[in-house]
Amino acid sequence: MPLTQAGDTALVATLVEAATRSGSIDSAVARRALRLEQGRHPLVAELLAAFDEGSAIDAAVEALRLALRALPVDAADAAIAGAVDRAYRDLAPSHRLWLVVTRAGLAAPGVPSLSASAGERSRVYVFVENETHADVAFSIEAHGDGAGGRLEAQRAGSLIFDLGELPAGRYLMPVLAVADGRPLTVDLEVECT
Repeated sequence: MPLTQAGDTALVATLVEAATRSGSIDSAVARRALRLEQGRHPLVAELLAAFDEGSAIDAAVEALRLALRALPVDAADAAIAGAVDRAYRDLAPSHRLWLVVTRAGLAAPGVPSLSASAGERSRVYVFVENETHADVAFSIEAHGDGAGGRLEAQRAGSLIFDLGELPAGRYLMPVLAVADGRPLTVDLEVECT
């Protein structure tokens, strides 16, 4: 079943269910992947409601299936977590704001250009990688609204950030991201018709 028909589950839960039934992923690796993904990323239904990128979601699940299938049963948690986080990183590429936390601060290797319709809610998929060896507090804000949480060392997390209804025009919209008190302002290029 394509993931886009899966409903209110996480990518890993949907994949684990199908793969363990078919035997294409070792059940122990699958259970560990599910535990390592728990609560770090949006549900499939949330992703589908926010972005019209069902084929990108299906491709991410297939890439995750292949990555997990290639891992040995005794793979380290870090290897399994890396495969899970890479699958989420590759989601919603046209709406993804990709942020990386390093010892030097925050960086933005991937900043989307957003196309929107005036008066409709706009969203951005925020993917944050913590490359440090310490847990960090992370937050993001725009237009007075915000979201955030804690990121474990060497892990990633993601969320769907609602930008609200955007006015018509072409402009840069500042988004403030903060990791452990270190700020980064990212200008999203918006074209709203």
